[in-house]
Amino acid sequence: MKYLRIAVAALIIGLAAPLAAEERGDYRTDVVMLLTTLAETAGMASGCEEAMHELGKDALDTDTCKRFVERYESLWGDRDTLQRNVLTFARRVESGQMPCDARCHDMLRRCEELRVSIVYVLDYVDFMRTL
Repeated sequence: MKYLRIAVAALIIGLAAPLAAEERGDYRTDVVMLLTTLAETAGMASGCEEAMHELGKDALDTDTCKRFVERYESLWGDRDTLQRNVLTFARRVESGQMPCDARCHDMLRRCEELRVSIVYVLDYVDFMRTL
């Protein structure tokens, strides 16, 4: 639920200003979409993590963990692709290809935090598979 609130807040924050992203090279549309996707996936990851705390390896057979892993794999496939997806925006900002105000920096930072939390749960899933 926490991540769903983050996703909604990201949408509100990111979409509050007029969205002429294509015309201005604005960040809002792409970053908000990434943040929303990451928040939704992190919410699923959180549910899977809780299931693993309660059920151990058996949690991997629950719908909660299966949906999380399937969602992750369908979106990114591997950790490097997920990281590249998030870093693409940081590189665009660093190179001056994308304007980025304080709100943008906050959203990019949150994207990275969510990426780390998703990877943490993926590592936990991988560990449980070895048991």
